[in-house]
Amino acid sequence: MEEINRTLAVLSTRAIDKGHCIRFQSKYYFPVTENGDKRYFAEKTDCMVIETFDGQLLANIADKLYLMEEVPEHELVSKEFDASKEASKKEKKKYSSNESSMEKS
Repeated sequence: MEEINRTLAVLSTRAIDKGHCIRFQSKYYFPVTENGDKRYFAEKTDCMVIETFDGQLLANIADKLYLMEEVPEHELVSKEFDASKEASKKEKKKYSSNESSMEKS
């Protein structure tokens, strides 16, 4: 099975971005060692993404293989820290014209 994965692998060249990530198929991935330690590389470092036949993603950087861990997409509004839109809306103060306030002598 190992030989089939190597033979039918898809190779794609990529470069590391400013966030130390690799963009592949509209997702961002972080190079990780087998122990789970993240590796940080300089921007524009060349790498090769290897998509094996069984769907595993690997990154070859400087002739070393790293696993690729998907970076979760960030949300515009944090559920924990940002107030909800309903709570942030303030009621507008209604002004009414008073005859007493207009009759200044």
